[in-house]
Amino acid sequence: MTELEVFAELKKEVLLTYQKYYPYFSGTWKNFSSKDILQLIDLIEKEQRNTVSEKWIYTHLKPDSNEKLPRKDMLDIFSKFSGYSGWDEFHSKIKNSTFESSKAKTQKTYYKNWSFIIPAFFILGLGLFFWLRKSAKKEISITNAYSGKEIPNDEIKVYDVTDSIKKNLTVEEKSTVKTEKDSLKIVIESPFYQSKIVNISADKSKTEIQLQPNDNAMMIKAFLSADIKDWQTRKKQLENILSEDTEVVLMLRDNLGSEYFDKQDFIKQILIPTARIKKWKIVELKNETGKINFIRIQEE
Repeated sequence: MTELEVFAELKKEVLLTYQKYYPYFSGTWKNFSSKDILQLIDLIEKEQRNTVSEKWIYTHLKPDSNEKLPRKDMLDIFSKFSGYSGWDEFHSKIKNSTFESSKAKTQKTYYKNWSFIIPAFFILGLGLFFWLRKSAKKEISITNAYSGKEIPNDEIKVYDVTDSIKKNLTVEEKSTVKTEKDSLKIVIESPFYQSKIVNISADKSKTEIQLQPNDNAMMIKAFLSADIKDWQTRKKQLENILSEDTEVVLMLRDNLGSEYFDKQDFIKQILIPTARIKKWKIVELKNETGKINFIRIQEE
């Protein structure tokens, strides 16, 4: 096993340790959000009394693969965070296959239940339960509060938070969500619209929800796709809606890594739209004090 392969195992161990503090997170580094990154940084500061930058995490932990090994002191920090005395102990255990065999046993235990034979009466009861739930399916449609038009389904995310556990709901065509629960509480999030919490009552089979657009976000979206008409006006508008400490993270296609822009660099990038910029898609955007201070973009 190479040094980079050992580091890859450490990245997995860091995720497992993070999940002990935030059990609702069940993803991978690929969908590790900016909120998760800030929470991880806070944990490192509290538990290890060390500081780690957000850029370091984007550079070394977020990518699927790494070209070089980080500094030893950073490896020590994350090894200690994962319960080891340091990088040397973690490295030694991986080399001796202790970590891999332990992980394999855990996976076997997880799938062991599939080998049991379920009694026939239980299968029938379970089937009846799901059949009854399907008969009470509800439909939720989501529209723009100003235009009344359906919001593209790739611009919104809907979560069921009825049981205080954030569960992702599938957004189908025409921005509709179908659920089999009698009543539920949902959260709708989008980089272009204001987040909204809605309680769906049991007596409604169809519910329409309207979202208020975020004007600044809509302007950035338009700039990425529209042809330039007056670059001086566009520059002034960007200066007004972006905060001075704006940070922009561009996630390159095919998991090639990330690029980082400050306010002025980002303005220069989108002042005159190019074919490349028209393939940028905003996936996350934050506003503070009425101005945009963080943008995450996926290159398609």
